[in-house]
Amino acid sequence: MPGARDAAATKDAAGRRLRLHTTAYMCERCGARQEYHHYVGRTPRYCPDCRAERDAERAEADRAAARERSRRRRMLIKEDQVEREAVAPPTF
Repeated sequence: MPGARDAAATKDAAGRRLRLHTTAYMCERCGARQEYHHYVGRTPRYCPDCRAERDAERAEADRAAARERSRRRRMLIKEDQVEREAVAPPTF
């Protein structure tokens, strides 16, 4: 049956046939065994629940780092303003 193989595959923009693979893996966070149906690519490291938690933690860490960078930038600007005022006070 020539059409049976094509039923489980799709073609990408270049016309290559892509087949859906079933891969079993262990979640690195909770240790649960998962089965994942995917096209070509690396096997996931986390189950969907752990991935959502990890993404939320990572986003919070990114926001905290951005807040810290902003705080440092404001402190540098404030210190620079204080230095300028001490060196050359404004004349009216």
